Amino acid sequence: MKILFTVSTYYPKKDGVQSVTQYLAEGLVKKGNNVTVITTSKGEHNDSEIHNGVKIIRVNLYTKYGMYFGDKKNYINLIKKLSKDCDVMINVCTQNAFTDVILKHLDKFDCKKVLYLHGIFDFKFNKIHFSSFSSFANKIWKEFRWFFYYLLNGKYFKKYDVVTQLHQKDYSTSFFKKHYNIDSVIIENAAGIEFFNNKVEKDFVKPFDKYLIFVANYDDRKNQKKAIEQFLKSDIDKSVGLVLIGSSDNAYYKMLEKYICSEKKRLNLRENDKPIKLLHHIDRRLISSYVSNAYLYIMTSKWEAFPISIVESMACGVPYICTDVGIVKYFIGGIVSAPDEFCYWIETLFNDESIRDSLSKICKDYANDNFKIEDKVERLLNSIKRIGE
Repeated sequence: MKILFTVSTYYPKKDGVQSVTQYLAEGLVKKGNNVTVITTSKGEHNDSEIHNGVKIIRVNLYTKYGMYFGDKKNYINLIKKLSKDCDVMINVCTQNAFTDVILKHLDKFDCKKVLYLHGIFDFKFNKIHFSSFSSFANKIWKEFRWFFYYLLNGKYFKKYDVVTQLHQKDYSTSFFKKHYNIDSVIIENAAGIEFFNNKVEKDFVKPFDKYLIFVANYDDRKNQKKAIEQFLKSDIDKSVGLVLIGSSDNAYYKMLEKYICSEKKRLNLRENDKPIKLLHHIDRRLISSYVSNAYLYIMTSKWEAFPISIVESMACGVPYICTDVGIVKYFIGGIVSAPDEFCYWIETLFNDESIRDSLSKICKDYANDNFKIEDKVERLLNSIKRIGE
């Protein structure tokens, strides 16, 4: 079968959507399918290449501030051309140029069509949106922007042969059922086999004897600042460390460096007390080693849909403490906490290892039952096959 993906980010870029799309595309190739991915060329030099059997075509198209830029006409023509020679096209996510630019043209594409969602804009307000004028203004702009988007594009979403969602309790699932009467196929996220195997690479160097870890791009939405605050505030052994791993040393990263120094000074902590490592540009193959050797995983994000890094920590048997984001509260094997109460749960799990060990077994078992890549690839493939029945 010939399968075409369109997605905003793909290898070598790194984020949750990229990771899921990549393991699906490569998994489909392993099952004998011919897979092509169209993604952005912004920041990349190669217009096309083949990586792990997947053909990657990069085009001048990207999304910024909820608006679409680049060569839209050539992108539409490319999709028309490729769709004539493919069996199914999978558009990954709404609210991005690679899906939205072609919505009005879906009838012109000679193939079956799948909309693969990773959540949508959440129209509900919460206290974070009132934390500053900029947060409030940003929320109001997005409310108007995406209200009219989903109001006007419902007729196009109904043209897809299959719509997938991450979880039956995801906001997006109920939204598409309520507003478009679409019964979505549920395909949850998954973790790579290296996380289940607790694989430790030979060149991995354990950063601390015992540590917490948070893997995410350095960004205000990921809110690593809160993770640092709660870690330093917690009453645990001062030899315990915190490891943060992001993709690059950007402006937010540099702010965190200054914040750590000021907070340690304010709390009268010595340089080696509560050590913190801010890591970046870490080889992807080493991530499972860092996670599997951690005592706890923490995530202080302000918004997530189905955070794949939590899934990876569970596959390693590393319990998590996470803010109440997305569908994490429906997982089993960790704690969902208010942002300012992380320190309490950190103390609880470090002071009673039996609780931590019990959660470790629970989350490992849950991941084994629910988060295997081969199961997700098979579910997607079966959904595609049913289109033609």
